[in-house]
Amino acid sequence: MKKCFVLSTMVALALMVGPANAAVTYVDATLFNTDNAAGGADSTWADGDDGSTGGIIGDGAAFNDGLWRYRGGFGGNGLWEATGSASQVENAVEIVTTASGLADGTYNVFAFFTAVEAPNANGGEEEFPIRAGLSSNPGANQIFTQVVSPDTPGAILGTDASTLTFANTFIPGTATDGRTNYAALIGQTVVSGGSLSVYIDDLNAVNDSDERTWYTGIGYEAAAIPEPTSFAMLALGTAGFVVRRRRRRR
Repeated sequence: MKKCFVLSTMVALALMVGPANAAVTYVDATLFNTDNAAGGADSTWADGDDGSTGGIIGDGAAFNDGLWRYRGGFGGNGLWEATGSASQVENAVEIVTTASGLADGTYNVFAFFTAVEAPNANGGEEEFPIRAGLSSNPGANQIFTQVVSPDTPGAILGTDASTLTFANTFIPGTATDGRTNYAALIGQTVVSGGSLSVYIDDLNAVNDSDERTWYTGIGYEAAAIPEPTSFAMLALGTAGFVVRRRRRRR
Protein backbone atom coordinates (compact mmCIF):
# COMPACT_ATOMS: atom_id res chain seq x y z
CA MET A 1 0.00 0.00 0.00
CA LYS A 2 2.83 2.38 0.87
CA LYS A 3 4.59 1.58 -2.38
CA CYS A 4 1.47 2.37 -4.38
CA PHE A 5 1.09 5.71 -2.57
CA VAL A 6 4.75 6.65 -3.19
CA LEU A 7 4.53 5.75 -6.88
CA SER A 8 1.27 7.64 -7.33
CA THR A 9 2.89 10.69 -5.77
CA MET A 10 5.86 10.36 -8.14
CA VAL A 11 3.54 10.31 -11.14
CA ALA A 12 1.60 13.35 -9.90
CA LEU A 13 4.76 15.34 -9.29
CA ALA A 14 6.12 14.37 -12.71
CA LEU A 15 2.98 15.61 -14.42
CA MET A 16 3.13 18.89 -12.51
CA VAL A 17 6.65 19.72 -13.69
CA GLY A 18 6.53 22.45 -16.33
CA PRO A 19 8.26 22.15 -19.70
CA ALA A 20 11.85 23.25 -20.18
CA ASN A 21 11.80 26.84 -21.43
CA ALA A 22 15.34 27.20 -22.78
CA ALA A 23 16.03 30.84 -23.63
CA VAL A 24 19.40 32.55 -23.88
CA THR A 25 20.09 35.72 -21.90
CA TYR A 26 22.44 37.92 -23.93
CA VAL A 27 25.06 40.13 -22.24
CA ASP A 28 26.74 42.76 -24.40
CA ALA A 29 30.50 43.15 -23.86
CA THR A 30 31.23 46.65 -22.52
CA LEU A 31 33.93 48.48 -20.61
CA PHE A 32 31.91 47.92 -17.45
CA ASN A 33 31.81 44.10 -17.61
CA THR A 34 34.91 43.27 -19.67
CA ASP A 35 38.55 43.43 -18.58
CA ASN A 36 42.02 42.30 -19.45
CA ALA A 37 42.11 38.68 -18.20
CA ALA A 38 45.50 39.44 -16.64
CA GLY A 39 44.13 42.52 -14.86
CA GLY A 40 44.81 46.22 -15.32
CA ALA A 41 42.98 49.31 -16.55
CA ASP A 42 40.83 49.41 -19.68
CA SER A 43 43.74 50.90 -21.59
CA THR A 44 45.59 47.57 -21.26
CA TRP A 45 43.07 45.81 -23.50
CA ALA A 46 40.78 48.35 -25.24
CA ASP A 47 41.93 50.66 -28.00
CA GLY A 48 39.69 53.69 -28.20
CA ASP A 49 38.76 54.43 -24.57
CA ASP A 50 39.91 57.16 -22.25
CA GLY A 51 42.10 54.86 -20.16
CA SER A 52 39.88 54.61 -17.08
CA THR A 53 37.80 51.62 -16.08
CA GLY A 54 34.31 51.99 -17.49
CA GLY A 55 35.35 55.07 -19.42
CA ILE A 56 33.77 56.55 -22.52
CA ILE A 57 34.54 54.46 -25.58
CA GLY A 58 35.27 55.69 -29.09
CA ASP A 59 36.32 53.98 -32.31
CA GLY A 60 39.86 52.66 -32.09
CA ALA A 61 42.49 52.29 -34.82
CA ALA A 62 43.59 49.08 -36.56
CA PHE A 63 47.12 49.14 -35.16
CA ASN A 64 49.35 46.26 -34.16
CA ASP A 65 49.09 47.22 -30.51
CA GLY A 66 47.81 43.96 -28.98
CA LEU A 67 44.57 45.68 -28.00
CA TRP A 68 40.93 45.11 -28.95
CA ARG A 69 39.63 47.86 -31.21
CA TYR A 70 36.13 49.15 -30.59
CA ARG A 71 34.04 49.62 -33.74
CA GLY A 72 30.72 51.40 -33.51
CA GLY A 73 27.99 51.17 -36.10
CA PHE A 74 27.81 47.38 -36.10
CA GLY A 75 24.68 45.81 -34.66
CA GLY A 76 23.22 47.57 -31.65
CA ASN A 77 26.17 48.63 -29.50
CA GLY A 78 29.17 48.06 -31.74
CA LEU A 79 31.71 45.24 -31.41
CA TRP A 80 35.30 44.49 -30.39
CA GLU A 81 37.76 43.67 -33.15
CA ALA A 82 41.19 42.01 -33.10
CA THR A 83 43.57 41.88 -36.08
CA GLY A 84 41.68 44.41 -38.17
CA SER A 85 44.40 45.17 -40.72
CA ALA A 86 45.53 42.86 -43.53
CA SER A 87 48.97 44.47 -43.47
CA GLN A 88 49.73 43.71 -39.83
CA VAL A 89 50.03 40.68 -37.59
CA GLU A 90 48.45 41.16 -34.18
CA ASN A 91 48.02 39.09 -31.05
CA ALA A 92 45.35 40.79 -28.95
CA VAL A 93 45.37 40.14 -25.21
CA GLU A 94 42.96 37.66 -23.66
CA ILE A 95 39.93 39.38 -22.14
CA VAL A 96 37.15 38.28 -19.80
CA THR A 97 33.47 39.28 -19.77
CA THR A 98 31.49 38.70 -16.57
CA ALA A 99 27.72 38.41 -16.19
CA SER A 100 26.18 38.92 -12.75
CA GLY A 101 22.83 38.42 -11.07
CA LEU A 102 22.45 34.77 -12.06
CA ALA A 103 20.57 32.34 -9.85
CA ASP A 104 22.68 29.42 -8.69
CA GLY A 105 22.34 26.50 -11.04
CA THR A 106 23.67 24.82 -14.18
CA TYR A 107 23.91 26.84 -17.39
CA ASN A 108 24.84 26.42 -21.03
CA VAL A 109 27.30 29.19 -21.92
CA PHE A 110 27.78 31.00 -25.25
CA ALA A 111 30.14 33.53 -26.80
CA PHE A 112 28.81 35.65 -29.66
CA PHE A 113 30.78 36.78 -32.68
CA THR A 114 29.98 38.42 -36.01
CA ALA A 115 31.25 37.44 -39.45
CA VAL A 116 31.03 38.55 -43.06
CA GLU A 117 29.77 36.02 -45.62
CA ALA A 118 32.16 33.27 -46.67
CA PRO A 119 33.61 33.00 -49.22
CA ASN A 120 34.01 36.72 -49.80
CA ALA A 121 33.78 38.61 -53.09
CA ASN A 122 37.47 37.95 -53.76
CA GLY A 123 37.12 34.21 -53.23
CA GLY A 124 38.76 34.23 -49.79
CA GLU A 125 37.44 32.31 -46.79
CA GLU A 126 36.26 34.82 -44.21
CA GLU A 127 36.56 32.81 -41.02
CA PHE A 128 36.39 35.46 -38.29
CA PRO A 129 37.63 32.95 -35.66
CA ILE A 130 37.29 33.49 -31.93
CA ARG A 131 38.73 31.62 -28.97
CA ALA A 132 36.44 31.18 -25.98
CA GLY A 133 36.46 29.22 -22.74
CA LEU A 134 35.29 29.11 -19.14
CA SER A 135 38.81 29.53 -17.78
CA SER A 136 41.85 31.60 -18.71
CA ASN A 137 44.00 29.93 -21.37
CA PRO A 138 45.68 32.59 -23.55
CA GLY A 139 46.13 31.44 -27.13
CA ALA A 140 44.88 27.93 -26.39
CA ASN A 141 41.12 27.93 -25.72
CA GLN A 142 38.78 26.31 -28.24
CA ILE A 143 38.47 28.06 -31.61
CA PHE A 144 35.02 28.77 -33.04
CA THR A 145 34.44 30.07 -36.55
CA GLN A 146 31.90 30.42 -39.33
CA VAL A 147 33.92 28.21 -41.71
CA VAL A 148 36.73 25.74 -41.04
CA SER A 149 39.90 25.98 -43.15
CA PRO A 150 43.51 24.78 -42.89
CA ASP A 151 44.20 27.94 -40.86
CA THR A 152 41.81 26.80 -38.12
CA PRO A 153 42.23 23.04 -37.64
CA GLY A 154 40.04 21.68 -34.87
CA ALA A 155 37.72 24.68 -34.98
CA ILE A 156 34.03 24.28 -34.14
CA LEU A 157 31.42 25.91 -36.34
CA GLY A 158 29.30 28.56 -34.67
CA THR A 159 25.50 28.51 -34.84
CA ASP A 160 23.53 31.24 -36.59
CA ALA A 161 22.30 33.27 -33.62
CA SER A 162 18.98 33.99 -35.33
CA THR A 163 18.01 30.35 -34.74
CA LEU A 164 18.18 30.75 -30.96
CA THR A 165 15.44 31.94 -28.60
CA PHE A 166 16.43 34.88 -26.40
CA ALA A 167 15.06 35.90 -23.01
CA ASN A 168 15.99 39.53 -23.67
CA THR A 169 16.89 41.76 -26.61
CA PHE A 170 19.69 40.34 -28.70
CA ILE A 171 21.68 43.55 -29.05
CA PRO A 172 23.74 42.73 -32.17
CA GLY A 173 20.44 42.87 -34.04
CA THR A 174 19.66 41.45 -37.45
CA ALA A 175 22.40 40.73 -39.96
CA THR A 176 23.01 43.54 -42.45
CA ASP A 177 25.41 43.97 -45.38
CA GLY A 178 26.10 40.26 -45.51
CA ARG A 179 27.07 40.05 -41.84
CA THR A 180 25.82 37.22 -39.65
CA ASN A 181 25.79 36.90 -35.87
CA TYR A 182 27.03 33.55 -34.56
CA ALA A 183 26.75 31.80 -31.20
CA ALA A 184 29.61 29.63 -29.98
CA LEU A 185 28.42 27.04 -27.45
CA ILE A 186 31.36 26.93 -25.06
CA GLY A 187 29.99 24.33 -22.69
CA GLN A 188 28.10 23.90 -19.44
CA THR A 189 29.02 25.20 -16.02
CA VAL A 190 27.61 25.35 -12.49
CA VAL A 191 27.09 28.89 -11.18
CA SER A 192 27.38 29.47 -7.46
CA GLY A 193 27.46 33.02 -6.16
CA GLY A 194 25.61 34.71 -8.99
CA SER A 195 28.37 35.47 -11.51
CA LEU A 196 29.67 33.86 -14.68
CA SER A 197 32.91 34.71 -16.50
CA VAL A 198 33.82 33.89 -20.11
CA TYR A 199 37.37 34.25 -21.47
CA ILE A 200 37.80 35.54 -25.03
CA ASP A 201 40.85 35.59 -27.29
CA ASP A 202 41.72 35.97 -30.97
CA LEU A 203 43.40 33.42 -33.24
CA ASN A 204 46.79 35.09 -32.67
CA ALA A 205 49.30 36.37 -35.21
CA VAL A 206 47.32 35.93 -38.42
CA ASN A 207 48.40 38.23 -41.27
CA ASP A 208 44.98 38.42 -42.87
CA SER A 209 42.10 40.75 -42.09
CA ASP A 210 39.72 38.03 -43.35
CA GLU A 211 40.59 36.15 -40.17
CA ARG A 212 40.00 38.98 -37.76
CA THR A 213 37.87 38.46 -34.66
CA TRP A 214 34.63 40.37 -34.15
CA TYR A 215 33.41 39.80 -30.61
CA THR A 216 30.06 41.12 -29.32
CA GLY A 217 29.21 39.47 -26.00
CA ILE A 218 28.26 36.35 -24.08
CA GLY A 219 25.06 34.47 -23.27
CA TYR A 220 23.72 31.87 -20.88
CA GLU A 221 20.65 29.65 -20.58
CA ALA A 222 19.49 27.37 -17.79
CA ALA A 223 20.41 23.78 -18.62
CA ALA A 224 17.42 21.89 -19.98
CA ILE A 225 15.50 19.60 -17.63
CA PRO A 226 13.71 16.44 -18.78
CA GLU A 227 10.25 17.02 -20.21
CA PRO A 228 7.36 16.17 -17.80
CA THR A 229 6.37 13.23 -19.99
CA SER A 230 9.80 11.74 -19.39
CA PHE A 231 9.30 11.90 -15.63
CA ALA A 232 5.84 10.43 -15.97
CA MET A 233 6.97 7.55 -18.17
CA LEU A 234 9.82 6.79 -15.77
CA ALA A 235 7.45 6.74 -12.80
CA LEU A 236 4.88 4.61 -14.62
CA GLY A 237 7.57 2.23 -15.78
CA THR A 238 8.79 1.86 -12.21
CA ALA A 239 5.24 1.25 -11.03
CA GLY A 240 4.80 -1.49 -13.64
CA PHE A 241 8.03 -3.10 -12.54
CA VAL A 242 6.88 -3.18 -8.91
CA VAL A 243 3.50 -4.66 -9.89
CA ARG A 244 5.18 -7.39 -11.92
CA ARG A 245 7.45 -8.26 -9.01
CA ARG A 246 4.45 -8.48 -6.65
CA ARG A 247 2.64 -10.80 -9.08
CA ARG A 248 5.68 -13.05 -9.35
CA ARG A 249 5.88 -13.35 -5.57
CA ARG A 250 2.27 -14.58 -5.48
